[in-house]
Amino acid sequence: MTVENVQWDLELSTLTEIINQRSKTRPAILFDRIKDYPQGYRVAANLVSSVGRLALTLGMKAGMSDMDFVQAWRQQVKNITPIPAKTVSPVRSLRTSKKAKRSTFSNFPCHTGMSSTADAISARMI
Repeated sequence: MTVENVQWDLELSTLTEIINQRSKTRPAILFDRIKDYPQGYRVAANLVSSVGRLALTLGMKAGMSDMDFVQAWRQQVKNITPIPAKTVSPVRSLRTSKKAKRSTFSNFPCHTGMSSTADAISARMI
């Protein structure tokens, strides 16, 4: 589902929640042409909010019922082997960087008020 011409600070997360409440399938939503965002920046929401997409993300087969998914997840969790933590020296490059004449928050679009249930990411189309 694609939604265009929304205000990032007033409508984006609200529309995501309304669509989730009114839809049984909880569709993935692509917000495009967001007001006050540079052209080509989009926000994707609900990427793993359906059982089918979540199952595929976790390496399971699509098309499972909710109960089949829960049972398969319980079996998969039993086989998870934790990866031991490894201490590394601090790295300076762990911050986002981008070359621009003038940096503004719109260079790195994000919405700090985004609902945690929205599963949203922001990406620049290349």
